[in-house]
Amino acid sequence: DSSYKEGTTNSTCSLYISPCTNSKILRKVENSTKVYISSTAIIKNKKWFEITVPCEKNENNRGWIEENNLNLSAIYIGGKNGL
Repeated sequence: DSSYKEGTTNSTCSLYISPCTNSKILRKVENSTKVYISSTAIIKNKKWFEITVPCEKNENNRGWIEENNLNLSAIYIGGKNGL
């Protein structure tokens, strides 16, 4: 599990069904979108975050993005503050 609870995208990026760039793309996530983080994975030396994108329809709104597409929030699970 991730130490972070939320973040924002730093560019428009793809939301993948699994933590791999050749997996199916569920949707595009726009730049500066607030997302909620559920877990992390390291695949082939790249860190991925499993995220949920808040939207009206809960359809194709949960998937994986690479770490370099995400600005992590200073809010940690467990109440610790700071980056």
